[in-house]
Amino acid sequence: MPDIADIHTMLKILNHLGVENSFANNTLKIHAETIKTSAIPHELVSKLRGSSLLLGSLLARQKDVSLAFPGGCVLGKRPMDAHLMALEALGAQSVMQDDLIHLKTSGLKGVDFTMTEASVTATENAITAAATASGTTVIRLAASEPHVQDLCHF
Repeated sequence: MPDIADIHTMLKILNHLGVENSFANNTLKIHAETIKTSAIPHELVSKLRGSSLLLGSLLARQKDVSLAFPGGCVLGKRPMDAHLMALEALGAQSVMQDDLIHLKTSGLKGVDFTMTEASVTATENAITAAATASGTTVIRLAASEPHVQDLCHF
């Protein structure tokens, strides 16, 4: 892993979640056997657009996740609509309060659905959420970049 600010911000998020981790000599080790919370503080989320990638996995594992709309991106506004639609298709209920996204579920279920756009991060959130859903999930209009395909193989 590169030794850059985004990695250190993600490590702070993982520490807040209670995830064991170490980073030395460009090697990141993560052991997420226990997660103590699924609410990520705004001051961390606001620094890292990639924090949105935790939505699907935390929802699948904890059944509940809260975070502010992610920041850190200088490329302009990137809405979260595609993420929310995909996670709702899998069985999440979303509650929006001011700048907070709160998702919860009693259990995710496999479904055949079409993404509203071929968003890489929204597709990745759908994949990580669907990994533990009961049944089979088919995602249409999914992003197909090599790193999305790698996630599918993983």
